[in-house]
Order: sequence, then C-alpha cells, then structure tokens
Amino acid sequence: MRRNQTVRPPGALRADQTGATLTEYVLVIALVALGAMGAWVALGDAVAETALCAASAIGGASGSCAIAARSGRGADTAGRAIAALTADENAGASSDGSSRGAGAIGRGTAALGGATAGGSAGGATSAARLMASMDGSELEHERVAPRPWDGLRGDDLREALERAAGRGGLGDRSFAAGLDRLDPDDVDDVLQALARRDSLSDEDMVAILARLDDCGENIADVLRALAARDGLSAPAVASILAAIPAHEITRGDAADIAETLIEHDNVPSRLERQIERIAGLDDGCDLLFAPTSCDLGSPIHRIDGLGETLEEHVARERKERIEEEIRRAEEQARRTEEQAREQARRAEEAARQTAEAERARFAAGALNPAGVDPGLWSVDLLRLLGAPVTAENVRAISAWQQAEGTSSRFNPLATTQWLASSSNANSVGVKNYASYEDGLNATVITLDNGYYPDILAALRSGTDAMAVANAVAASPWGTHEGVIRVLQSQ
Repeated sequence: MRRNQTVRPPGALRADQTGATLTEYVLVIALVALGAMGAWVALGDAVAETALCAASAIGGASGSCAIAARSGRGADTAGRAIAALTADENAGASSDGSSRGAGAIGRGTAALGGATAGGSAGGATSAARLMASMDGSELEHERVAPRPWDGLRGDDLREALERAAGRGGLGDRSFAAGLDRLDPDDVDDVLQALARRDSLSDEDMVAILARLDDCGENIADVLRALAARDGLSAPAVASILAAIPAHEITRGDAADIAETLIEHDNVPSRLERQIERIAGLDDGCDLLFAPTSCDLGSPIHRIDGLGETLEEHVARERKERIEEEIRRAEEQARRTEEQAREQARRAEEAARQTAEAERARFAAGALNPAGVDPGLWSVDLLRLLGAPVTAENVRAISAWQQAEGTSSRFNPLATTQWLASSSNANSVGVKNYASYEDGLNATVITLDNGYYPDILAALRSGTDAMAVANAVAASPWGTHEGVIRVLQSQ
C-alpha cells in the first residue's frame, strides 16, 4: 500500500478536488431547476395578466385584470382573458373587431409583455395592434374613422345612432354595424329617425325596408314613419303596401298606415283603390283581404295590384343606368374608331400630297437611259428606304444614276439583284426589270443586304450629297468614285 493513500469502505462516495460529493452536486442542480420552474410560472402569470388587461381594454370587459392577478397559472389566465373577450363579444361587441382580437390573443400572448400589467390605454392599444398584425389583419378602428357611437351599448348607443340618423344612413358601414348591435326593440327607433330625415334617397328607403325584420314587433311603426313622408313616389308607396302582407301587419296597423298615406297625399292613382280599402278596415272591416274574419288584430296576407315596388324600381333604374353607360361607352368607342379612321385617311392624304409635291419638285422632266425620271426615281427610292427626301439626297442619287449611265430597264443604279421577273442586261449580271416597282424593290433589297451600311447612314442623314458619294466609293458597289466626279462637275 502506497503512503498517503486513504482507504474508504466499499460504496463510499468520492469527493472531487473541491471536496464536493456527487450527492451534493445532484442537490444543487435540483434546487436550480426548482428555482427556474418557479420563475417560469411567475413569468407566465405576468404575461397572461398583461394579455387579459389588453383584452379588457379592447373589449370593454371589467374585472379581468383582477382575475389575472389572482390566477396561479399563466395558461389558465390567458384562457380567462380569451373567455372574457369572447363573453363581451357575445354581449354585443362588434364581431368584426373583437373576434379577431380573441383569435389573436391565443397566438400573441407571449408577445404582449410590452403592455403594462395595469392595462393602460396606451399599452392596450399597442398590444391590440400587435395582436392584429400577428393575425394578418388590421383593427376595425384603423380601417374606419372612429364614430361617436363606437364602444357604446344599450340606450346610449341607440340615442347616438338616432342623433346620427339625420346626417348619415345605412350606407355608412360603421352606422350599419352599430345598428347590428342594438336590441330589436331599439332598431325601429333608429329606422324611424332615418325615415324622418329631410332627404331620403330611394336607395336609403330600400335599405330601411330591408332592415324591417330586425325591428321585432315594431315594424308597423317604421312603415308609418315612411308613410308620413311627403311626396312619395308610386313605387315607394307600393313597397310600403307590399311590406304589410310580407310582415303580416295586422289590419288595425295596416289601416293606420293607409290613413297616414292619405293624410300626406301619398295616394298614387294606380294604388288609390287599395289604399282606400285598407284605410276602411277600421270602418266595418272590409272583407277584401281576409273574407273569413273581421278581427282588426288578424294579419293581412295579401294585397293585389301593387305594380312596381321601390325595390324593383331601384333595380330597374340601376339596370337602365348600367345599360345607358354601356351604350355611351359603345358610342364613344364608335366615335373614337371613326375619328381614328378619319385621322388615318387625312394622314394618308397628306402623305400622298407631300409625295406628289416632292415628285413635282424634283422631277427632271426627261427619262434617262434606264427609262425613269432621275428625280422622281430618287424620291421614290428614298421613301422606300425610310430616308428623308432632301435636296442633297435627291442630288446624290441622281448623280449616282448619271455615274452608272446604264440602259438596263428600270434599273438606273445597275444592281444585279435577281427577281423572278428580271433578266440579264449584260454579261456582268446587271438586270432588266419588268416594271418600275420591280426596279425600285430590287435596289432596296440590295442596299439592305448588309454590305452598304455607310451608304444608308449617309442617306438617312440627308444633309450632304458628297458624304453619300464618298460612302458609295468606299463600298463594294461597282460605281466607285463615279458619283464623286459627277458631283464635282456640277
């Protein structure tokens, strides 16, 4: 046995260089893990509390932050936040905004630490925007300008909408959304306020009639308010009468509506008989509409002979407007096409007159040995090449023809380009052509074959006959310096 070596009993734990045993290490690690778990739970509570406060600020729920403070588990508290927001939504919150907020809380709870745990308005707004962006959508109040009734409920909402009814209508999306949040007993009050507006378009009246089912048992009140408007059209009156059997209005209420129409001179001639009979239900119960009963409390199920209703009138006018717009568009397209054709005709005529004037200006008055007028042929060649018809260009090509001095028919520049109608004029292969046009086309083909770019460039410049002559001399064309000599001799 070596000196200084300690003998331990079998199974004893060894200490490391610091004197700590394995058991001590395990205990330390366990304590650290427990501390981390406690911190994690506390963090979950704080985050969930923040989410609940943000949800409360968005949806108007009360007491949610206090619930979060008492909660012992972050996940449970986040669930309560969602439940609180959903419950508030069921109480009448806007489905377009709150439902997205509820869905976003489930996905965005972990990101809401920036909002204050006390649920301040600024923090809640920031959290709400963050949740909406995570949900891939915008908040409703960011898409639509805030309205005085936003966030109101019950009587406060109804009163705010009634006040706004004199200025706006169902075409206002926010107004319509507010109307959706009202109880049926309150909807008719707002619709009556709309019906009493100074100005009411046919579309507004159709929209009011379309909301009658939301009025519960107060539909007749809205119809009376509409009947009291002055100057109703026959289709508008027909729509009011059509709503009576459609919503099973009782005979007594129907009689009141008809009397209101009569009182405000809303009795079109084609509906006079129906209105008078409905108004007479109070005086002996006319049996026209319900021959089996005279009970004024029983509903009316049918009214015949109403003709075109306002809904049909608006739809017909809309269709007529669309058809008229189509007709105008077609007429405009026809006029535009005619104008384009006229402009093209005028442009063609102007080009023809310009060509004739240029030909008359440069005509030599005599034919050369190739059988063409040198000036006219030069003008026609320049036009086919797309080069400007200038005095210098005509002078250059006329000098070129003179330098060639060929008698080959319709071929004053002596090209050897083959055409189906061509024949050899000499042993070198210079061609005769069957027509004036064939000779021009053959010359253009030759100049465009890629061997004469400098000649084309000089012609398209159009400012210097000698530049054309020099380009011809430097090219493979067989005239060589002949054009230069002709120009120098002039």
